[in-house]
Amino acid sequence: MQPLFAEFDRQGAQVKWRVCLADCQDHLTYDDLADVLYTEHLRLLVQTDILVVRPRVDLPRTESRVRKTELMSLCKRAPHSAVPLLFTDEYKTCLSRNMNESSTTRLKSPESRDEFVRWLQDKELYLFIKRSNALFRARSNFLYRAPSKRYVNMFLRVGNVQRTRQVLDAFFFWMLPYLKGRNGILTDTWSISSIAINSARLLERYRAGGRGNSETPSESNGCHVDMLSSYPDDLLPVLPETGELLRRTTDSGRSILILLSAVATGNSLARLREAIAQSGF
Repeated sequence: MQPLFAEFDRQGAQVKWRVCLADCQDHLTYDDLADVLYTEHLRLLVQTDILVVRPRVDLPRTESRVRKTELMSLCKRAPHSAVPLLFTDEYKTCLSRNMNESSTTRLKSPESRDEFVRWLQDKELYLFIKRSNALFRARSNFLYRAPSKRYVNMFLRVGNVQRTRQVLDAFFFWMLPYLKGRNGILTDTWSISSIAINSARLLERYRAGGRGNSETPSESNGCHVDMLSSYPDDLLPVLPETGELLRRTTDSGRSILILLSAVATGNSLARLREAIAQSGF
């Protein structure tokens, strides 16, 4: 588990808060998480104003399941930090109230919490790029040619971000609002297949943990994953393949989410939309 440390500069409020986002994955208890933060990141932890704890991403409605006594070790290790939980409820991303009674509550209004969550999402995904070798910059004697056939000075290979389970689980967490009602995922290329496969696996667990809510009969059939063999920048090669995959993926009334890994020029998105329209879906 590698926590995120960053500085949140709230717009218009002229305040800067030091933030830590820490994942409590299914192999950790909250006491374990407190020990890891204290022993491995003590210098940054003592400077933290908001310690955001994200419990298991495959469990909905986490706030109501966590007792304050479970977070006692975290609150003791970071006594001056607000400790909210970052979780989802009915596929909606939520930030709980401050669970540390000894600290100051810094995000008091729903608007400030929503702004903070949007910032946290951008910051975490940016950090994944920064920690990986996914960003390629041109060197002195050559350029890159993108899937659109255009030449570029820099490009982002999203597949290279898929380095750890923590990264894959975070992708699933931020994708959850788009997975509601879906039981199929289609990717534009195999290079991001790990994101899709892991999301399908965790989605079934998520739904199992929230039985009795709003699950539809089609959702109970599981989540099917398929992928195109290459980027859909050229319409003719991708048209028959897209039609075949859509027919296979949408079998039994499936509703699918399409993941694109390359959208800088918009060619892939436009071609895929055209292929879907011509396939009659």
